[in-house]
Amino acid sequence: MENGEKPEHKSSPFVFRQSEIRAGGGLHRVIECDTALFADALKGTGELLSLTAEADFSVGSGDLLLEGGIKASAAMPCDRCNADFKASLAESFDEVYEYSVESIDIEDLVRQALVLAVPAKILCSDGCKGLCPSCGANLNAGPCKCGPGQDGPFGALRDLKNKEP
Repeated sequence: MENGEKPEHKSSPFVFRQSEIRAGGGLHRVIECDTALFADALKGTGELLSLTAEADFSVGSGDLLLEGGIKASAAMPCDRCNADFKASLAESFDEVYEYSVESIDIEDLVRQALVLAVPAKILCSDGCKGLCPSCGANLNAGPCKCGPGQDGPFGALRDLKNKEP
């Protein structure tokens, strides 16, 4: 089936009948999603805590327009300091369907939006200081015991720079 058409799943909250959308001159739905259904979308990046999808269908002259989006929260580890934090995720989507479809299933659109909502660099805050390269202490909690003259993996290079020829 094309364009998200899956008439066999009529009881799913993600499936909308074209005839119902047209008869009402459009349709607006907010769906509180089962996080277990979408847990695989964040596999390896975090744990999905909540997910809400919104779908707003408009009726055009020969098409149905879907404008929607997702809002989610997830427990994720920071890429700099490795501390777990609660991240807020949001993404929008839109799609156009012809009147010839009987039903529209948006489950895959919701899953794709969730995947796209995860940032390339997951940070607990913009000012995250990360970990000390020597002792591994979380620098967000305060200065580490190494102090400012820490000997990290590039300490030998610092010594070379300070030598005069």
